[in-house]
Amino acid sequence: MKAIVGSIYVWALLTVNTVTDLKSRTVWWPLCAAGIAAGTADRLAAAGCFGAPFPDGFLRALYGSGILQGLLPGVLLLLCGFISRGGVGAGDGLTLMSIGAAAGAAAAAQVMAAALGLVFAAAAGMLLLRRADLKTQLPFMPFLLGAWILRSLTGLLS
Repeated sequence: MKAIVGSIYVWALLTVNTVTDLKSRTVWWPLCAAGIAAGTADRLAAAGCFGAPFPDGFLRALYGSGILQGLLPGVLLLLCGFISRGGVGAGDGLTLMSIGAAAGAAAAAQVMAAALGLVFAAAAGMLLLRRADLKTQLPFMPFLLGAWILRSLTGLLS
């Protein structure tokens, strides 16, 4: 997606999913799926995949388009959820995959790293202040939104 359209989509995605995550511990998956589909189609078209001979040219354009790299942080989060038996929600991984498809691999990696840092800081603070114990679960979506805001304010938005 073009940078401004991708940025607007990510803002909308994170805002909607943060509200639904805080209210009902779910995310609005159709918005995630639409972002993954639109971002993937846009990157495939930009890389010339639709005119490339199949399979050699298509696979070369697919790898060169950055789609797989953009989806990787979300896939890693889904894998963490599978390994932890639901400790990390699938909606968090789908949302991060949407960010990667819409804004690119670098944006997804930066947002994931910043969100993990924010949630760690919040959890450590809550433990130190005895507001939580080791079994307390924190919704991850507000931290993804906070990481996107930090990324936007620091001028890394491209």
